[in-house]
Amino acid sequence: MSTARDPSECKDFREDYLECLHHKKEFQRTNAVQAEADRQRGEEAGKILEKVEKHIWDTSWGEVKGKDEEEKA
Repeated sequence: MSTARDPSECKDFREDYLECLHHKKEFQRTNAVQAEADRQRGEEAGKILEKVEKHIWDTSWGEVKGKDEEEKA
């Protein structure tokens, strides 16, 4: 038993004990890190997809230029 007169003095010890048993804070932190990593991967994937679609739908390589257009370029 604790020798503390006020139960609030044991709050930190109780919190540490419960964390040791159930790991709630650890799981919350792990989930937050994983969610951020997923979000960043999603942004990167979106940027890559935009670049790929741009190259797929780019038809400028197939345009035939006339003599007038070649002289201007």
